[in-house]
Amino acid sequence: MAHGDLNRLKHLKILRKKVTDENEAEQIELLRQFYKLIKNWKDELPNLRDIFRSEEIDCLLSDFINYNGGADVIIGFVVRSGYKDEAQVDEAVGGERRSLRTTPVNSITTGLYEFKFSKNENSPNSSKEPIRDLFKIYDRFDVNYTDELGWSHFHVACMSGCEDVVRKFLEFGQNVDCVETKTGNSPLHLALIYGHKEVAELLLRKGARLHVVNEYRSAPLHLICWRKYDDDLVELFFKIMDEQHQLAEINARNKRGYSPLHFAAQSRFKKAIELLMRNGADPNSVDYAGETPLHKICNYGPDEESATCMKFYFDISDEVHQPVEVDTRNKEDITPLLSALSDGLAKTAEVLLRRGADPNLIVKNRWLQPLHLICSRPDNGTWATFLKKFFEICAEKHHKVHIDARDEQGQTPLQLALDYGNIETAELLLRNGADPTLADNNGQTPLHFISRGSNDEKRATLLKMLFDVSDELNQVVDVNALDEWDNHPLYPALNNLLYKTAELLLRRGADPKLLIDKNQLLHSICRFEDEDEKSARFLNIFFEICAEKLGKVESDAQNEYGYTLLHTALFLGRKKVVELLLRNGANPNLVNNDGRTPLHYVCEDKQEDESTMITLETFFDVSDKVHRTVEVDTLDKDGQTPLHSSLKRNNKKITELLLRRGADPNLINKHGRSPLHTIIQGTYESLDDDFVERFFTI
Repeated sequence: MAHGDLNRLKHLKILRKKVTDENEAEQIELLRQFYKLIKNWKDELPNLRDIFRSEEIDCLLSDFINYNGGADVIIGFVVRSGYKDEAQVDEAVGGERRSLRTTPVNSITTGLYEFKFSKNENSPNSSKEPIRDLFKIYDRFDVNYTDELGWSHFHVACMSGCEDVVRKFLEFGQNVDCVETKTGNSPLHLALIYGHKEVAELLLRKGARLHVVNEYRSAPLHLICWRKYDDDLVELFFKIMDEQHQLAEINARNKRGYSPLHFAAQSRFKKAIELLMRNGADPNSVDYAGETPLHKICNYGPDEESATCMKFYFDISDEVHQPVEVDTRNKEDITPLLSALSDGLAKTAEVLLRRGADPNLIVKNRWLQPLHLICSRPDNGTWATFLKKFFEICAEKHHKVHIDARDEQGQTPLQLALDYGNIETAELLLRNGADPTLADNNGQTPLHFISRGSNDEKRATLLKMLFDVSDELNQVVDVNALDEWDNHPLYPALNNLLYKTAELLLRRGADPKLLIDKNQLLHSICRFEDEDEKSARFLNIFFEICAEKLGKVESDAQNEYGYTLLHTALFLGRKKVVELLLRNGANPNLVNNDGRTPLHYVCEDKQEDESTMITLETFFDVSDKVHRTVEVDTLDKDGQTPLHSSLKRNNKKITELLLRRGADPNLINKHGRSPLHTIIQGTYESLDDDFVERFFTI
């Protein structure tokens, strides 16, 4: 024997003592050392019985199975060493083999199997090979070792899909229906739950009972339909049921009230649906949520698969003369049609409509109808196409559609279609009789809904379509309708910077005086950056319409704080808007509630960046051109002039501009200070000598 082997044997003996003697806190480190030793073993394999007792090997294997990693290496090492477990006998009962025993095999519980050994996305490196290897160590199939909870070697073999092991147990007369005490799962349950078709077939052929239920009251038939096994297995199930005259409750319900048909419908398992219905399954049975199998088909996509399954479901029900109730409501008052529409299954919904689903059924607690769901989906053309079919089918079946039905907020399908920007859907509704003037609970009309979007081009297109179709159908649309907050459609349009939409409203008769009366609105169009050109263009149109309809231009409207558009535009650096306002008669010297002119507003709250200076120069230049003198020495309520404010903000360039425009450096404020005091007292250190010199020079 090589010297290295001897050292490893000694090391194993030491480790054995540590594993049995050390406390639990150090166990993981010991297992890690043991794993490293075994993984790197290259010499002759030892006889493990010379080093460990059987109980110690059981303990080591169980520890590694429960330890996160290394079980396959250790189990493989034990197998290669030739170690075999020996059956334990009970001397008290004449030397019979003892079956009540916990081994490393039945330490593999369902939870541990799912985490470490089953093939699933959460355990990419998992494999059931270590379990097969364990059965090479614990290879007595004439005795089924079972722990105190009723969990046995046979259960593990069925759970892990070890068909050869299962077959050996059965050859020794193993009871095919031994039930695990804790969960009530039979071996057949375990094979089906974990997807082992071959083992399930073997158990079925060996006479496994078909009506046994587990703790969830699920029978094997529930599981076959749930996992959507291939057609062969479900056909075998029914064949064995007939051959062996076993009773399987076709309509048995589990703890959630699901029948096998519910699971088959949910899985779109057509062969199971057919066999169940041909064997008496109730197509209208409801689960504890009040849902029929029809609901289950509608609850899950994809649409093409659902629609195909739905047609098949109806065809089989026709063949077996079992009418399907298409309008059954679940506990949330949802019918299959509403469920299909909620999940975006247009083709499935079409099948239901053709089979007589009521297009006007209401969800009572929300006053929701199918049309509301159709119209509240962002559309790529699919739902407009479906809506056309919806109207065609309803006409064929002489169903009058409640086209102006209201939901709990009083909203009609047309309002929702416009809100979601669905132009084709909205036009179909209008051409099928939708009223374009109806208001919701907040008094908002379809025009309000169009005006509260964000895409101006799309909203303007929607609005034009509504006007064109309404004109064609001789329907009058009130463009000045007020909601409960006294807002007309122009208000949200301009608040959302929908200038094209607002222009269209104005040209269709929206009253420009409403904009003036609600002066806050005109100010809102100057709020956002990079909107100078758009704002100016709209204001120009607005002023033109004002001139046409009112005979004058209101360019000096003030909001509740006394600010004019010129205050806002000048402060925000809207050069084009400033120029447009001045050329349309805006007064550059109007004061707000604090006595501040637009010039005060800029000098007090703005830094002298390039944009501010350009806008100010434009302000003075255009005022000169329109012969409106800018009063640079206006005193506000604090007795401050723009020059005071400019010096306070350390705005040298603005100060120089004001001085060159004639600002008086000697005017005093309410504290008795003139701009000159500020410079002389040196309050502002950054006012350097050069600036002081320029101040006096000017």
